[in-house]
Amino acid sequence: SFVGSNTFRLCRWVSGTALLLAMGEPSGHNAAIYVACVAATATAACITIGMFCRVQGGGMPVGTWFAWHPALMTISLVCLMPVGRLLNASPLGTPASRRNMHASVMAVATLTMLGGYLCIFAAHWPARKFFGHDFRTVVWADNSRVAHAWFGYSALAL
Repeated sequence: SFVGSNTFRLCRWVSGTALLLAMGEPSGHNAAIYVACVAATATAACITIGMFCRVQGGGMPVGTWFAWHPALMTISLVCLMPVGRLLNASPLGTPASRRNMHASVMAVATLTMLGGYLCIFAAHWPARKFFGHDFRTVVWADNSRVAHAWFGYSALAL
């Protein structure tokens, strides 16, 4: 649909902007920090809303485990972790207050990421599909699913 494809394009642009700003060295300019925080938050909101709204690829019931996996992982890895990094490097407050804000946001990000993993684990448990492998039929999934699973486990390990 028109709305779904444009929402996807907007979310892709916002997430790319957030990642570029978050990965760059903070220059001490408050504007860049605010733009990165807004872009990261908007990306997480777009993905979360997209999972549950009636758009192509979305419209999932709120009570399903799988639907919360991309929402929580995006909130954690695209929103909270870059924001935590930027808070630590920002000129706001004292060094001690920045470390406390950074630690708090990163702790919430880690718990959110573990919640996202728990959701995908619970979604795959009945079929016994883990690591991109179906342990009941002893068959590997498509290469893209296997790569997604292993990149995901690598992200968890980091």
